[in-house]
Amino acid sequence: MKIKTNQSIILIFFTLTNLCCAQVSVKSKQSVIIAEKWKDSELTIPIEIEFKKSGTIRYKISFDSTIKTVKVDEEQKLNLSQLSLIKINKGAQDFVLETNEITKTFYLIIDKTFSLQSNNEINIDTNIKLDSTTSTIPIKIILKPANDLTYTLTDYLNDNNLKLKYVSKVESNNNILNIYGTHRDNSNNIIKRQVALKENEVYGVVNVHANFYKPSISLITVPFKIRPKQSNLNTVASSGLTNVGLNIDFLGRKWDRYFISGTKSQQKLAVGAWVAPAVEELDSISTNSYLKKDVKSKQLFISTGLTIMYSYNNINFVFVPIGFDFATSNVGKEWVYNKKRWLGFGIGIDPKIFGSIANK
Repeated sequence: MKIKTNQSIILIFFTLTNLCCAQVSVKSKQSVIIAEKWKDSELTIPIEIEFKKSGTIRYKISFDSTIKTVKVDEEQKLNLSQLSLIKINKGAQDFVLETNEITKTFYLIIDKTFSLQSNNEINIDTNIKLDSTTSTIPIKIILKPANDLTYTLTDYLNDNNLKLKYVSKVESNNNILNIYGTHRDNSNNIIKRQVALKENEVYGVVNVHANFYKPSISLITVPFKIRPKQSNLNTVASSGLTNVGLNIDFLGRKWDRYFISGTKSQQKLAVGAWVAPAVEELDSISTNSYLKKDVKSKQLFISTGLTIMYSYNNINFVFVPIGFDFATSNVGKEWVYNKKRWLGFGIGIDPKIFGSIANK
């Protein structure tokens, strides 16, 4: 009778002596392993062998793994010096199978100097020994050259097979950019593209905060406020630096631009909310004669507003389309502009700019 072998799961049964009808099954968790080899990086591939038994008998088991064949494309010759760069670590192990299930791991190690121009197929035989019985598990490894070539910016941007759908990080070393992110065909794995910038070229990255929410806090002052007409007062424009507060942006878009010199600029357009303490000087006119004539009083208010902010390298320019001042005292509640809408213009900085300055 011919037994068909499933390539993805290779199962070996050991028939034991007349003590019982128990059995041990062995399989490779991955009969075919696909791995990428990066230039100038050592590659370690874990290979897991799963052992299962039924019954309560303890079994002494040993296995030994060896590289059987290495196949390459016709255009690529694998010489003996290259073959010596492929090794197996912990390929031979002896153990006692006491529990119903155990997984043993050995490692295929590819030296960092191993040169790979095309796909290689590495076949490993793992010989399992139980008493006088020996069986073999074949394991296939497809070794692919990683996409670590250096591309021009034009090629990267115009080739959908190269261009990343979402960029998570960019490392800049003068004119060479290492761009990390996910590809449109595989959103689960982070991959890398290496891009070289030519003179006058700039690489830009756009990230939308709405999809990848990460709010930021800024220090903002709104020195220019325009207040609409109120009862006996016409439209008023005021200025002053007495309301430094915190702004939190909750929706926006960010542009990172990388230059050939290795420097980076960052621009951001965001919508947020601002809150700050503010001091306003009140008089008889602005309180509808609540204060006596020639009497002036400075009162504390809480200013809030919706902000539209443009940032360039942590310097923020702010427009407040709608804002309000809320009194904190009885005198302040008599102010004609208390809880009345205003619009304004401000400027601010991100706190992290201080860390940048300190580290220079």
